[in-house]
Amino acid sequence: PRLLLTTDGAAPSFYAREGFPGLLRRVSAWAGPIEALRLATLNPATFLALDGLLGGLAPGRLADFLLLEAPDAFAPLAVYVGGELVAREGRLLEPLPAPPWRKASLGFVRAPFGDPDRYLLGSAPVLRLENAVITRQTREASEGVAAFLLDPGGRWRVGAWVEGFLPRLEGFATTFTAVPGLLVLGKDPRAMARAAEAVAAMGGGFAWARADQVVWAEPLPLWGYMVDGPFSQALAVEERLWKLASAAGYPHGDILYSLLFLTCDFLPDLRLTPRGVWAVKEHRAVTLPEAF
Repeated sequence: PRLLLTTDGAAPSFYAREGFPGLLRRVSAWAGPIEALRLATLNPATFLALDGLLGGLAPGRLADFLLLEAPDAFAPLAVYVGGELVAREGRLLEPLPAPPWRKASLGFVRAPFGDPDRYLLGSAPVLRLENAVITRQTREASEGVAAFLLDPGGRWRVGAWVEGFLPRLEGFATTFTAVPGLLVLGKDPRAMARAAEAVAAMGGGFAWARADQVVWAEPLPLWGYMVDGPFSQALAVEERLWKLASAAGYPHGDILYSLLFLTCDFLPDLRLTPRGVWAVKEHRAVTLPEAF
């Protein structure tokens, strides 16, 4: 079989710590370095029907290639793009071109995101994070935080209790989640309201609050998911989020994955979705959205 290599949306810290060279070393341990390199070059190009342009050194191909010291030394000595040397021994020789991003709004409207009463949660489904991604339905909410998925247009909300996540959290809000919406978490409605209000005002991002004070806010201007600065900025945002989450008792291995997948509708078991609290295996809504 011809396998393809992907990092599957890993966090910035993974790329800083290991990245593709680390993955290639792991593949090389069982398949050899040449096969490992094919997983990142020829095989993806063939799968995407781009092997007439990419995936090999041959006439008519794009002159984008890496020079390695040896087949199993995966950190490149030199990087060529369009036949021009752009990086050598880990240093950029040319500035990175800015992608032509088209900034899209999530459509936040004037809604009472800053009203603490909107974040009162009574009887609701309880889900437990078994690891960074997978949830299970449970009946106990001894250390649970209230979790709300809100419509940026201010029309509806979906609420549940989440165990095994952030037991000492007061208030946190973010648009970094699987669906276009505002995810609000916490135990203190005042702090939750301040965080939600801050994220809505930024048009998307992260906000962490204690009592009625926002202690950290970071905009994500690209669709509420990404920074528009250099990689070092993305890395700094993740590191700050990790410190706050760890102090709030986060017990798992990837806080970004936990936030992202809490609202997806394709991994077990219960999820907060625009259709309500969704039981993935049963393909049904346990509770429906209510007016915000």
